Amino acid sequence: MSIVGDQSIMVKVSVIIPVYNVEPYLKQCMDSVVGQTLKDIEIICVDDGSTDGSLDILREYAAEDNRIQIIEQKNAGAGAARNNGMRHATGKYLSFLDSDDFFEPRMLEKAYDLAEKDQADFVAYKSDQYHTEKKQFVSADWVIHENEIPPYHPFNHRQMTGNVFKVFVGWAWDKLFLKEFVDKYHLTFQEQRTSNDLLFVFSAVVLAKKIIRCTDGSCSSATRCQGFSVKNKRVFLGLFLSCSDGTSGQTQRGGPVRRTGKRLYQLCTAFFTVELQHPVRTDKNKTERQAERRMVQRTRCRRKE
Repeated sequence: MSIVGDQSIMVKVSVIIPVYNVEPYLKQCMDSVVGQTLKDIEIICVDDGSTDGSLDILREYAAEDNRIQIIEQKNAGAGAARNNGMRHATGKYLSFLDSDDFFEPRMLEKAYDLAEKDQADFVAYKSDQYHTEKKQFVSADWVIHENEIPPYHPFNHRQMTGNVFKVFVGWAWDKLFLKEFVDKYHLTFQEQRTSNDLLFVFSAVVLAKKIIRCTDGSCSSATRCQGFSVKNKRVFLGLFLSCSDGTSGQTQRGGPVRRTGKRLYQLCTAFFTVELQHPVRTDKNKTERQAERRMVQRTRCRRKE
């Protein structure tokens, strides 16, 4: 339960939005959340030390809508901002939205209803790419590999065909997570500058007992495509190495990789063993080549056990 203004309400969804220097896009983002058909939500905006007019825009919206909560922090990255927002969340479900993206009006209502119907640990929904320069939407059907999930709901990773880390893209904003599930496994975002949601998402994929895929077209989000977001296999490799070596903050605190143990480790090593045989680039530096050799050696040793 949350106190909003003078009223006590049951918060169905906590929408957590990390905000950093997105003044040109923030109003569209906020309008899409404030205008959701699901009204019993709280909107937690974490300003990550913005130096433009983003914080002023948040204050304008908060003055008009008492569901909006603003948290200010020194610049630490989106992962740290999401973790900060989760500490303040009171909703039954958690939704994450990047501050330069936006939701379809009925998205949260549809995802919430699906989650409630089957008591899902998380719901995954479609997303579109919005090309800023062309000002047009392009369907991103590739974000969910439909041919690798069963035709029934709910399901879990054991019913997926193929590699479980390729069924969904490793970002959090196209999914609705049960807060009790997130809290149970102490899932948090890595507090690093890039790819800070991969461990959170893929841990959830492996840990979830009930996953729902929303097929309704109104249950979708849009991400802004500006051509500067680059992810490749070396990012995934670095992420897994940091976790398995115990160097990431999450693992040091007994994070999901350590707690879920053998199953998650086996899935990860199987994934990287295949991926490393098809490198993205050949101009790797010495550190990258050493990291890849360590990964292959670790996988081989694990298989001998």
